[in-house]
Parts: sequence; C-alpha cells; structure tokens
Amino acid sequence: YFVFSGEVGMFLEPAAPEDTRKCVHVAKPGTGFGELALLSGQARALSAEMLTSARLIVIRRDVYDNLIASHMRKGWSRREVLDHTAADCLRTAAKARTPNHRAALLMWARKHGRLHGVERLEALCDAMTIEEYDAEEVLYSEGAAGDRCHIVFAGEVGLYHGEASHSPSSPSDAGELMAVATAGMSFGELALLADEPHNLTARMHAHTFLIAIPKATFLAHFGGASADGDAMALEALAVAPDARSPLHHAELLKWTTEHLPRVFGSKVPISLLTRVLELEPFEADNVIYRQGTLGDTYYVVFSGEVGLYMEPSSIDGATKGLTHEDRVGKLMHVATVGCGFGD
Repeated sequence: YFVFSGEVGMFLEPAAPEDTRKCVHVAKPGTGFGELALLSGQARALSAEMLTSARLIVIRRDVYDNLIASHMRKGWSRREVLDHTAADCLRTAAKARTPNHRAALLMWARKHGRLHGVERLEALCDAMTIEEYDAEEVLYSEGAAGDRCHIVFAGEVGLYHGEASHSPSSPSDAGELMAVATAGMSFGELALLADEPHNLTARMHAHTFLIAIPKATFLAHFGGASADGDAMALEALAVAPDARSPLHHAELLKWTTEHLPRVFGSKVPISLLTRVLELEPFEADNVIYRQGTLGDTYYVVFSGEVGLYMEPSSIDGATKGLTHEDRVGKLMHVATVGCGFGD
C-alpha cells in the first residue's frame, strides 16, 4: 500500500492480555507499507488501522512480485530477503530503525531466533545489534567475564573446552569441541545467568554474523524467577540440547543450581551441565539397569523416586514362599529429587 491521503497507524498487537496495544509508526501521504509480508512470504507483523479518512494506492501481490523480481538479487529466497531486511535493522541505531526494519527483526526473532515464549520481545529486539567476525576469530576465551549474549545470525561458531592457544595456526591447541552454534542458536548466556566466567571458548568456524544482546537487557528478560520452575525446567529438558533457546537455558540453570551442587560439588561448572543434560521418563517398577551390567550413563532424579537394590545372590526356580527382598533384592538407598546415582 501507498498512502495517497490521510494517515494509517501501524500497531503491534499485545502478546498477553495485560499488555497494551502499541502504535509504532504512522504512515502519511507518500509512505508505503505492507511490503515485508510480500517479501518474506510470512504473516503480517503489524496491524494497519486508519487514523483518519484515507485513500490508499494498492499493488496486488502478483504485480508486486513481478516488480521486485528484476531488482531482487539473483537466487535469493524469501527467507534471504527477510534475513537481509533484519540485518539492515541490526546495523541501524535503535532510534533510527524504520517500522519495516523493526517488523523484519521481530519476525526473524520469532521464526528463527529460538526466542519463542519471550515476553516483550520487541523491547529485546530494540537492544539487539549485529557483529561481524572472520573465520577462526575468537570472540571470547574460557575464563573471560561475560558482558553479552549472542545469537548466530549467519555462519557458525565452535564452542571449545580447554583451549590453550588463541592462534588460528595452532589447531592442536584448540581444545575439545563441545558444541557448534549455527543460525538461530544462542550461546554465552549461561555466564550471564550464573554470574560466572565463560566456561568455553567461542571461535568462528566461518565468516559469521552474530546478534549481540547486552547483559543488562538479557537478564531483564531471562533472569527472573518463574512461577513454576519445575514445569519450565521440564519443558527445557524435553527439547534437544542443541535446540534449546536462551529461555530454556535460563530455566534449566535455575533448577540445576538449586539441585545439582549436592551431586557434583563445586568442582564441576553447573552452567556447563545445562548444555548436555537430557530427559528420560520411566514408569513405576521400570528397571533402569541391573547389578553387574556395564555403566554408560549417570542419572539425576528430576521427579519421583528410584530404589537402588542389592540383587539376591540366587533365586532357584519358583518364587512361591519367597519374601519381597528375596525376589527383588535388598533396598540399599532411595534416590529422590536432585539425587544422582550410577556413577
């Protein structure tokens, strides 16, 4: 649409019933709007509402597609167009961002930034900036203080433990590769949430663009306590470790900080564990493993109870007349919430 006369308000609808509807832009004569949904092929990010009587010039989708086809870079997909518009927004100072820029970034964050469930997402997007790094460049080293969280916009970042050298020419000193962050994945948030140094080194695997979120803004959105921490941690554990969002890491860190120190003591960085923990459900009377079998997994009880039994030395034939202890063994210990076993 192009405004021929009158004014049109662009509104961001509230994410929750208690939030207020916000007018983020007023389109006046000579101003266009609505092209982002055509470029990206996604739903409208804002609502358009007449503020006065107005006349609009309309260009339909098929005509618009033909008009932009010759101007769009060859081979670009609609996703790439959205990425390009969001990147333009990130390169622009927050106060100078246009409504289309902000809408593109908000749409990217909702679809690709793994920030679902975040309240006041538009305020978080306003604080985002973009950073560019060359392949093999080190963003931060293990043991460094954290001042911001990052989301990969494009490229790839390797997270290493025990890196001894920051020189790209010394791959043997790169340490153990613990994880690889690709587009949409976040990293560095655990140092902010736990208020401790980074426990991994972040090194670029390719020419990479990162979205940076300042520490104060990040903690304002993710650092608070949840009404039901166990439910939120359970939701986080149900997601594969490499697909967890900053919100998942925040909720899981709160649970592990409360329960896991008594399991691992102070020698193991709790924040590092949140990247590798997985959830396994069991029904009552399920046997997890038997005495005498080789172990390949360590367990921590998230909910429920687990009995640890010393197996009976032998059961010959029928069980009639045998006591419960004769049949299942002697109960040696009961592992409850937060207790570990299998080590």
